[in-house]
Amino acid sequence: MAARDLTTDQEITNLLQNPTFQNQFQGWTLTQQRGDITVLETDGTCEVQSLGCEFVLEQTIADLPDGIYELQLDGYFAA
Repeated sequence: MAARDLTTDQEITNLLQNPTFQNQFQGWTLTQQRGDITVLETDGTCEVQSLGCEFVLEQTIADLPDGIYELQLDGYFAA
């Protein structure tokens, strides 16, 4: 599926490169301020873990039609 062929209420996770982080940060641009950041795999599920780290993970999906897109993720913060 190409981004230009999207329809309303369509799942587009497959347009992301490496959405599960199984290939570490491949396909993502990582800007790290300080601290440590890594990808851990547990029971076949990958998670990004940061220790004392401020960071931005991003990627661009080209040719998306104008519209409003919703991004969902699981996150946890412990002080």
